[in-house]
Amino acid sequence: MPKLVVNKKLSLEDLERATSPRTGLVFESLSESTGSKPNTRSWEFTWTKGPFKSYRRTVSATPTSADKTPSTSADRTAPTSADKTISTSADRTFLVTQTVEYKYSYVWWSALFIPTVRRALGRIDYDSRTRPPWWLPPEALGPRQVNVLAQIAIAATIIGYLVSLITQTVTYVARDFHASNGAIGNTLSIVRLDAILSAVVMLMADKRGRKPILIYSIALGCAISALGSFAQSMYWLGINQTIASSFFTTALILATVYLAEEMPAGSRAFALGVITVSGALGAAIPVMLLKVAAAGNNGWRVLFALSIAGLAFIPSLSRSLPETDRHLKAVSRPKARARLSQYKGRIVLVVLINLLTNAFSNPASLFLNQFLRTERHYAPSAISLFVLVTYFPGVIGLVVGGRLADIFGRRVVGSVALVAGSGITVLSYFAFGWKMWLLRIVGIAIGTAVIPTLNVYSPELFPTSLRGKANGFLNVAVRAGTVTGLQVVGRFSSALGGIGGAMAVLSVAPIILAVLLIFVYPETARMQLEAINPEDGED
Repeated sequence: MPKLVVNKKLSLEDLERATSPRTGLVFESLSESTGSKPNTRSWEFTWTKGPFKSYRRTVSATPTSADKTPSTSADRTAPTSADKTISTSADRTFLVTQTVEYKYSYVWWSALFIPTVRRALGRIDYDSRTRPPWWLPPEALGPRQVNVLAQIAIAATIIGYLVSLITQTVTYVARDFHASNGAIGNTLSIVRLDAILSAVVMLMADKRGRKPILIYSIALGCAISALGSFAQSMYWLGINQTIASSFFTTALILATVYLAEEMPAGSRAFALGVITVSGALGAAIPVMLLKVAAAGNNGWRVLFALSIAGLAFIPSLSRSLPETDRHLKAVSRPKARARLSQYKGRIVLVVLINLLTNAFSNPASLFLNQFLRTERHYAPSAISLFVLVTYFPGVIGLVVGGRLADIFGRRVVGSVALVAGSGITVLSYFAFGWKMWLLRIVGIAIGTAVIPTLNVYSPELFPTSLRGKANGFLNVAVRAGTVTGLQVVGRFSSALGGIGGAMAVLSVAPIILAVLLIFVYPETARMQLEAINPEDGED
């Protein structure tokens, strides 16, 4: 366990600050205050919230002169004789030793922030009034919530790889099978039929629990995707990916449900942004392996075969991920009275989000490699570089967008991201050289904020007893939007002057949703799920 020890001479004012419970990066509580040695007082703090598995901070102070034992405001719940003299010693100084022992625990990629965390924890002059770092949630997470977010982030990374496989390799699969844009659109549309089987599997999540269905879905998604390496035609690969996708789509929906049920009200969108980043990092692996996919004939089969590696993480997820408390409470109540038909208005709202966002965003992603290869004549290495460089700012958009949505609300952040993100992305299809790169970077950085901002509506707007069922069936709208967009691009790109012309037509969808978001949708930021769904609070 890392240990940070600092020795410093402090004034009384600075000692007061050093012995006050911290907030921000870590939320502390005073567990003990003692005068363990003559003229020396010690304070011990534990943590109640923050990105740690374990945490303890101790501070000991000895006056540099006189023989009085120091005390500060941290001790004033239990006054001592020393307290009576401290007020007359404002000019005194103290030799202070601070020791911080901690075990950092957050999502796996947040190891990038360990140096920042270490510097902040080691500071003896830590000021809780300082604004927390941008990569921390607006409302702090407790130890259980930190663990859940960390485990779901691992699951999201695996799912991201699986989801990205067909997207990144389809242009090379089409090359090897001599398929046209229309055939690509048809194959990708077939895969989107996974929503039907996924909806059936999600029914079990409300009865059997979130955890077992999530674990089994990831395992089956990995195993079946690996079998795709043996496909002998676009058609058979489409069938394979339809079955595999039904399971990892289920896992993706359940990951969102997990966050809605476990995260604090002020950090749900932020947490969704965090796991979306994790998924994006998993999706980046096939991008980095595009040279392998493009190598000779059948190089893409290697990437599908690598799906089997995801099974190595299943035992750890099974041990570390708890079942959600809200689900356990829901199944312990008498038979649920809520029916999905009672939520027709909310169903329409979520259907519109899923339909209109995916009609634009998924074709923009799924046809990107084809656009770069056939209309900009990029080599595989250039495609990899373009995707990695232009998508990286989206990581910031996901985290910052989720944070802004929790602070300023879903409607404002979502509407701005929809209009600006889709408009700039469309312009990138008509640009060349560095202008195309710049427009794509800006469009993605803004547009990705839509994902945590709006996708959190799906689990928020339904009670616990129906959350799995509702999100499973509503995912059909995601696929309907995707299929619509794919068919427009696949069938009409030639008539519309290329893929850019088709995307310009599809950009009408997010603009319509932005208007509806402002005038029709409810604001759910910072609201407890029981306030949004009062039946969850009924005994």
